[in-house]
Amino acid sequence: MEKRPYNLGAGEPLRIYHTLRVFSDVLVVTLYAYILFAIKKFSDDASGDISGFILGFVYIYAGYLISGTLRRKVYGRLASKIGLIFNFEIIFFAFYFIYAYLFKLELIKGAALNTGAIALLFATMVLYRFWRSRSVEKGRKKKKAGLRIGIDVDGVIANQITGVIPRIKSRLGISLSYQDVVHWKMPLAQSSIDKEIVLAMEDSSYIRSMPMHPFARAILDDLYEENNISIITARPPHTESWTRLWLTKQGISYDNLYSVQEKEKSLYALELLIDDYIGNIMEFLDKTTGSAILVNQPWNQERGGLSEYIEKQRLWVVSSLSEVPGIVELVKRRRNS
Repeated sequence: MEKRPYNLGAGEPLRIYHTLRVFSDVLVVTLYAYILFAIKKFSDDASGDISGFILGFVYIYAGYLISGTLRRKVYGRLASKIGLIFNFEIIFFAFYFIYAYLFKLELIKGAALNTGAIALLFATMVLYRFWRSRSVEKGRKKKKAGLRIGIDVDGVIANQITGVIPRIKSRLGISLSYQDVVHWKMPLAQSSIDKEIVLAMEDSSYIRSMPMHPFARAILDDLYEENNISIITARPPHTESWTRLWLTKQGISYDNLYSVQEKEKSLYALELLIDDYIGNIMEFLDKTTGSAILVNQPWNQERGGLSEYIEKQRLWVVSSLSEVPGIVELVKRRRNS
């Protein structure tokens, strides 16, 4: 719930999925209560038909599937282990039909059949929890063997320009498009684009409503599964809680969040930095043995000092985040060779 909360706010575009998830989760809790009452039949009559009790587990895992699917709709594919849940749903279905068949034919005495069925159900629930924990542990080991990757927020994950353009129009009377922002400190009357963005960040709604760049969540899902992901942003420290809320709302998976502002990104023991600001890229490559990916943006076209790093394959320039996973695998193979 902390990582993937319900968001029932009036302005939430995916509110319907959050609402349906609330109902599906309440349904699961209700079904757990149902099987507690359904098992009373066994205590009253040890040889009676407990197929309704077994069917409760089928319904519970169907509820898990619905809830997990809704979580994925909002927060991406890492939000639920749908495959594992589906497999156990099939197992419980099989239990139900096998029990009904054996009970009907009276091949095993009712009391013995019921006792064995309950024990098997309990063992299967324990197995599900064990399998899930084992899957999580395997994921941890895989991540530990992966790269330590630092990813910038603005200009890489988040589009900080689209939301500031109408603010600049309102404040300064200057009309801009995304492609017009060709320099990070581009003058705007008595101000500049970087100052206007810093000013906008005093308003939490600017951060909360910031759109994601294409492929951002899907790419971070891929990277997060096998690498240690640190979100490193130069936003003012007081915006950290808003940034966390934004990352949660967007379904971004990460291991650490650092608000560095004036600190150098080379201080965080990273093996790979993904950034849109040439100053950060240069500082990182100069002071570490790591690699970097520069995300192509209109404001980072002056790259004269980067050619040496590109030639040595310590730096790559990408026009789309979809190119990142292939580069990450290349850097990982080179490190492990």
